[in-house]
Amino acid sequence: MGSRVGSQSTGTLLGVLPASSAYTAIYTTPAIITPSDSAMVFLFWSMVFTPGTACLGYQMKFYRGPDLNGVLLPVTWNAVQVAGNSYVCCGGYVDSPGGGAVPYTLAISQTAATGAGTITDGGLIAFIL
Repeated sequence: MGSRVGSQSTGTLLGVLPASSAYTAIYTTPAIITPSDSAMVFLFWSMVFTPGTACLGYQMKFYRGPDLNGVLLPVTWNAVQVAGNSYVCCGGYVDSPGGGAVPYTLAISQTAATGAGTITDGGLIAFIL
């Protein structure tokens, strides 16, 4: 007996980070079609990140939807980072979207940043469990 795991992923960065602490969408998956039986979806993200000028850290959030107007998921990652140094960061979360076609968006905020940070590599993947 075998099984197939549905998934969607992206490694395409949506845009540059602003020189502020505004939340910015960095990755959005294509819609993943989940069964109507409330199957759970495992989300995993990773990135290589260099914080901008005066940045004290970063905060990551997930949204169920194609942008920051989607449903904010109840998970946040916080980390203290020093501006100008590169970091490899990653995280995961299990969501229960309740069926349908669901895209996911990952957003970042640079705490107290006055200069734009950069993301040189990374991605977001969603697996149906």
